[in-house]
Amino acid sequence: TVTTTYTLTANDGLPNGCETTASVTVTVNTGPTVSIDPAPFDSLCSGASFNINATAGSSSFKTVGTGTNSINNTIAIYDGFNPNVKTQVLYTAAELNAAGLIGPGNITSASFNVVNKLSTTPLVGFTMRMGSVASAPPLTTTYLTPVFTTVFAGNVSTVLGWNQHVFTTPFFWDGTSNVVLEVCNGTPGIPGFDQVQCTPTADARTITANLLGCAALTGATNLNRPNTRFTGGNVLYSWAPAGELSASNIEDPTYTAT
Repeated sequence: TVTTTYTLTANDGLPNGCETTASVTVTVNTGPTVSIDPAPFDSLCSGASFNINATAGSSSFKTVGTGTNSINNTIAIYDGFNPNVKTQVLYTAAELNAAGLIGPGNITSASFNVVNKLSTTPLVGFTMRMGSVASAPPLTTTYLTPVFTTVFAGNVSTVLGWNQHVFTTPFFWDGTSNVVLEVCNGTPGIPGFDQVQCTPTADARTITANLLGCAALTGATNLNRPNTRFTGGNVLYSWAPAGELSASNIEDPTYTAT
């Protein structure tokens, strides 16, 4: 019922024999939330109608990227050596849909998976911004400049494994646009670079830093993209029975008595 990492240990059975281990993490998602307002009438006449008001939301994790590359030091999401390092990551609407993220709706958090943690102090002034873009991959060395929403700002102390950043201001995604996520790492303390798990991409979907600060206009394209886990988005609706409803696949259908 909870996310668990399972470890298998294999031993050849010999005295002073050899041993090796492997592990897998099983992520358990919580189901969508749903509620329906009570009907406004105890009974009504044939032909009368009213709107059924429902509220639903998705709280499960949607992951973009399944690669296990963890040796790439150029993905500086949690750069603990250099201050004010900017990284931009592009996600297409098709990729978000394939991960289970449905729009329109609010994206409420983003997570990155630290697989080699070398930092020992917080990143002070860590910020994340998101924006909708028409740009499609491949990216160039010029950072994208959409209308951004600052979704997170604060001090961040990383942990080994997934680091979830719950947005103080959710990002409204229209469900059709591509999305860019921008990270500025802030100011590190004692030097220590945290490596995040990445997936190789056929074309450039990440712009990494050129160490000119978070106001820099250009960076360097990268063919690795950090695995990213989102929460939020909309849900698919299916009312049953569907008779006498205006539609069975929308949040608030109209009921008409017949």
